[in-house]
Amino acid sequence: IIFIDCYTNWCRPCKIMAATAFKNEKVASLYNKKFINLKIEMEKHPDKIEIYRRYGIRAYPTLLFVDGNGKLIKRVVGMQSAESLLQIAKSLE
Repeated sequence: IIFIDCYTNWCRPCKIMAATAFKNEKVASLYNKKFINLKIEMEKHPDKIEIYRRYGIRAYPTLLFVDGNGKLIKRVVGMQSAESLLQIAKSLE
């Protein structure tokens, strides 16, 4: 499973998650073990239009879990705590 953090540089909740939830040791360990992790700045990425259309990005942060063929498995919109990120990862077992 590929985990994609869709964010923008101006998004305050995105910045908070980057500084807190994504730096949590349990989150980092589990996500690094379980997923291929990508962080995509949605205003600068060359494929942003395709990503917007394909996955229906409407707000930030949007967290995507996709399979190796790009099929969406799960989409989570909005700021998440470390605990909720752990629960999301465990729900995808």
